[in-house]
Amino acid sequence: MIPYLGESLEKTGGEGFKNNEPLSQTPRPSPEPEKKDGAIQAEPNIHSEAPQRRQSMRNKILWFLFLVSLVAVNNVYAKKANYRFGGGSGAPLKIPEGKVLEGNQYLAFGQVVMAGQVTGDLAAAGGNVQITGKVGKDLWVAGGQISVSDSVGDDVRAAGGQVTLSAPIGGDLMCFAGNTEVDSGCKVTGKVTISTGDLTWAGEAGKDLEAYSGVITLKGVVHGNANLIGADIVVGPGALIEGDLVYTSAAEAKISPQAVVKGKTDHRLPPERAHKPKKHFPLAAILKILTFWAWSLGSLLLGSLLMTLFPGMGQRIEARIRTLHWAALAGFIVLSLAPAVILALLLSVLGVPIGLSLLTVVLFALITSIAFTGLTLGRALVELITKKPAAAWFWPMALGVFLIQLLGLIPCFGLILKLLVAIVGVGGMYLALVGAMRHKTAS
Repeated sequence: MIPYLGESLEKTGGEGFKNNEPLSQTPRPSPEPEKKDGAIQAEPNIHSEAPQRRQSMRNKILWFLFLVSLVAVNNVYAKKANYRFGGGSGAPLKIPEGKVLEGNQYLAFGQVVMAGQVTGDLAAAGGNVQITGKVGKDLWVAGGQISVSDSVGDDVRAAGGQVTLSAPIGGDLMCFAGNTEVDSGCKVTGKVTISTGDLTWAGEAGKDLEAYSGVITLKGVVHGNANLIGADIVVGPGALIEGDLVYTSAAEAKISPQAVVKGKTDHRLPPERAHKPKKHFPLAAILKILTFWAWSLGSLLLGSLLMTLFPGMGQRIEARIRTLHWAALAGFIVLSLAPAVILALLLSVLGVPIGLSLLTVVLFALITSIAFTGLTLGRALVELITKKPAAAWFWPMALGVFLIQLLGLIPCFGLILKLLVAIVGVGGMYLALVGAMRHKTAS
């Protein structure tokens, strides 16, 4: 697996590092929906497709940023990783056939050709990424054009414009792309999750297949259930689904008589979108934008203020955040006990001033936690790109803060990410404060 974020620190005893919708018109009566083969056929709503595609594209971009941030985080915590960046003008970064790379590898350039063998995990990013050699464990890949034509021992996570897969995958497959083609040579042992513009599936899924796409062409094998969501769904003559076929589409799927579905076939209609008048002042969107910038600029301002007034303390906080598991443990304890302590103080007469002060401190720590966790992530990105230690702190902090805020827009995942950032950031500040107090007492 890709190294656990605290793996290298555990080995060192926990120390730090040495609705653009049309205007509504007068509604016209619509005919009653027809029933066909047990499913209600709704009139296709072309106006609902554009917002869905915009949402899908936004999620793809955010997941791409997530993949990039994973590489940066591992730059801090994974000590056994090896990094290679292309050089020269136009020459690709190429690992030749026959060359064996031990351990985890990170490759990044405009064009990446990996024809050798990687015994551990591989993370690759570039405009054009070709994986023609074996990968022993996980593969994380992001790029404009991605091709994987040799076996991967464990999971594959891919995000790109055009993704082509034609080799066995020993674990799960998760793919976010503009277009995805899975050839017959791609046999996935685990579960498959794909979100793409157009999908052609001729491979073999060992478990369930979940696909979210505009056009889905299924002509391969699925040993579990096939859950499909798309505008146009085609199940070709070579398709074999050993479980159920459940698809959500305004139009009925084109299922070939030669296709085999051993389970039941369930056609579900997408939820109807009401045609509402266009709002000139989208209050919800404005509030969302204001909240995003308020948190981003607020945390950046407070973090910059603390780094300017107390540079030594700022450096201690960053160092403690890098001891990830200790910072997470301390932050979890502090944030678990703080609400109960503050409530008890506020309910007492004499403790109200202390409770209000403690509440202010906790709120300050929560906002500032984004800044210092972002600083750690930003430095990792700068060091990853320049291969040099980042001396300045403001631009890495700004980069990390906005990256965290962007990733926080991903549904569900964003909430979990912000919770983890708060826990680790507060824990790092608490450990730095305790360490400073002990140092002052000892001196």
